[in-house]
Amino acid sequence: MAYRLEVKRRDPRPPTPYKWEIYEDDEPLWVEQSVESFPSKGKAVEAGTEALLRLKNRKAQNRCEGGNRETDMPGKPWTDKDDVKLKTLAQKYPTAEIAKRLGRSCGATIARAFKLRVSLRRPRRRERR
Repeated sequence: MAYRLEVKRRDPRPPTPYKWEIYEDDEPLWVEQSVESFPSKGKAVEAGTEALLRLKNRKAQNRCEGGNRETDMPGKPWTDKDDVKLKTLAQKYPTAEIAKRLGRSCGATIARAFKLRVSLRRPRRRERR
C-alpha cells in the first residue's frame, strides 16, 4: 500500500496558507489531513512527513497485532452455555458486569448480544411517589 503526501495552498491569505494531505495509492479522497495551517510550504512538508510516518507505523502495528480485524476473530468461541448465561444476565446487570462474569470484553459481549437479538438495556426503575 503506497501513500503520497501533497501540500496545498488552501488559504490564499497569509500568514498560514499551507496544509498537507495524505492520499492512499491513486484514491481521490485523502486519508489524513492537517488540522492546522502552516506559514511555509517547507513547514507543511515537514509536519506532513511526520504524520505520514505515524500513519505507516500505525498500519504496520495493526498488521502485527492481528491483521484484518474484520475477518480475524481472536478469543475463545462462544458456547451454548455462554449464550444462556448472557440471556439470563442481560436484563439484570450492566454490560461491563456481564462481560466480567462471562470473561469477555464489553465489545465481544455487545456483539454477541446483537447476534442473538438480546437487548442489553435494563428496564428503568420506577420512581416512588
